Amino acid sequence: MSEFFSLQRTLKLIRKDMLSEYKNLIIWLSSAAGVMIVISALNMLLFKLNGTDLNGSQFHFIFYILLLFPGGYILSSSMFKDAHDKSRNIYWLTLPGSTFEKMLSRLLISSVFYAILLTLLYPVLAAISESFNLLLFGIRHNWFNPFSKEVLQLIPYYLVSQSIFFAGAATFRKHPFAKTLLSITLFQIALSIIGAVLARVIFGSLFQTMQNIQFNDTDFLRFTGFSMSELTGFGRFVIIAAKVFFWGILAPFFYVVAYFKLAEKEVRDGI
Repeated sequence: MSEFFSLQRTLKLIRKDMLSEYKNLIIWLSSAAGVMIVISALNMLLFKLNGTDLNGSQFHFIFYILLLFPGGYILSSSMFKDAHDKSRNIYWLTLPGSTFEKMLSRLLISSVFYAILLTLLYPVLAAISESFNLLLFGIRHNWFNPFSKEVLQLIPYYLVSQSIFFAGAATFRKHPFAKTLLSITLFQIALSIIGAVLARVIFGSLFQTMQNIQFNDTDFLRFTGFSMSELTGFGRFVIIAAKVFFWGILAPFFYVVAYFKLAEKEVRDGI
């Protein structure tokens, strides 16, 4: 049996982690259901009073997005609380599994399992909410269809993007969700500054004379050194590269980051 990965050990770790977290998950889903019922009822009340729908037809789709993305990000950010807690990390260190197996267990729970569980349970919560609306107001929002194209298309985006917060959970000992959001914001600011500088360097002469030229291919070539067709081709390349990066590189990169952060922590705390 490999010391790095064993399917049997991993399944046991998943079972253990799910049993440990089921109470928190029940509390989370119950709280979300309560909030949804209240907001849905207030939405119906406003509609009754003044005829304002407040996007009622999309209410459950929007609420599902909020639970899937922000809710999933918060869940992912809390995956390694026991590993970072000095009073409890002995349990993490002595779990019968490799660092990879322990990470994989938490990853599957916060990504695939959470997305599937939410998608299957949300229609039940929505039905309960709309039953109250029908009882109290005689009207309801549209029923939520978990197998609609719009819903199913969201799940892959969640599975990729949550990897950032999963790596943040492995990296930051305190307030991982807030620190990950701050890191994303700082990275976006830095990227915007770099992009602005590059645009200024490449298209500086065009910016200076924009008001005095007719915007055609000849002038564009004269002031930038690129034809508009070349720039269009470059734009298509950037879009393709961005898609390859998002779907093929982003999640594996942050999984590797999470693994090495956890391995480093185990070596440091285990000494």
